[in-house]
Amino acid sequence: MTEIALATLSLGPLDGDDDPNLREYFVPFGNFDQLLNKSLFLVVGPKGTGKSAIKKHLLELRIGNDRDVIDLDDQLGFSLNDINASSPNEIKHRMKGYLVALILNHLAESNPGILNESKVREITAGEAPLLHKLVKPLKIKATIVEYAMSDLFSREKRSNLPQLLDESTKHVVLDTLDEVDADDIWLLVDDLDTVFSGDDEESTVKFVAAIISAASDISIQMFEKRVWIVLFLRSEIFEELKRKAPELDKEMIYIWEIAWSREALTKFLAARIRWAVHATERQPEYRYFQMMFDVADEHDTTELQTYLFEKVINGPRDLLLLVDMARRTAVGEGAERIALSHISQSEVEYGQI
Repeated sequence: MTEIALATLSLGPLDGDDDPNLREYFVPFGNFDQLLNKSLFLVVGPKGTGKSAIKKHLLELRIGNDRDVIDLDDQLGFSLNDINASSPNEIKHRMKGYLVALILNHLAESNPGILNESKVREITAGEAPLLHKLVKPLKIKATIVEYAMSDLFSREKRSNLPQLLDESTKHVVLDTLDEVDADDIWLLVDDLDTVFSGDDEESTVKFVAAIISAASDISIQMFEKRVWIVLFLRSEIFEELKRKAPELDKEMIYIWEIAWSREALTKFLAARIRWAVHATERQPEYRYFQMMFDVADEHDTTELQTYLFEKVINGPRDLLLLVDMARRTAVGEGAERIALSHISQSEVEYGQI
């Protein structure tokens, strides 16, 4: 049996955002393959279910395979009050313009010799001033957020929005992707309700609903899945959306509500143990459990897994937390492996947290 130092053993960070080794042990689960195949674009789950890990893994996959990807974080976000809009339809169209502006900005910065002002003028006949600004990255000193707000959100420049969403913009993006031989470009938005928020829960729900609708229009209709926007959202906001935004019914088929099965949790923990103890790959999963837990055979492993997984509420974060508490309890007793009794002793503190 592989020797381990239980006192110093770590299965990795609880939060995917803080995990530099995620690619070493990420386990595709649930509807992940459908997400990759662009059959889904909204990932919903409570805190701790792995939304951030999924988003980070997607980002690393794209970058590792030299594929276009945009990571939309807090620096590119803003609040509902910043866009001078009140009706759901107006918010939706302004957010469509903003997301398209981000995509154009990325393409301009990534392909300065291909997406240039002369090409934009040729396709748009010089009628889209924001596009011309975006293809001059060296002359833009402000951030794309500031430019998008000044050209799309200010009341005196609203005429620029329909120009940006015109059919000609679609050709600018698609022609650029073809010219650089790129199948598609992805835009990932983690914690959607944090990046884009309102002053209160009701306005945040209205804002989020408009962004989901905008992302759907861009991904499925405007760019026919050549541009793919993936949104991540907490379950609490999603439940409010279902109550207050019935117009999102058509988007429901593109939603992945994260749920962890016993099989997925088994693979998840086995992969973490394999990485932590530097074990060889492709062994039966119960073998990895035997390296860390005090179990004699496959039957004992199944019994321990049943007990352990029944305590898990949301998924991987809860599981890692409970296992680490049990590890510390085992170390305190001088044990070399984690026993069922160590898990049991950790339950009170785990439940409080």
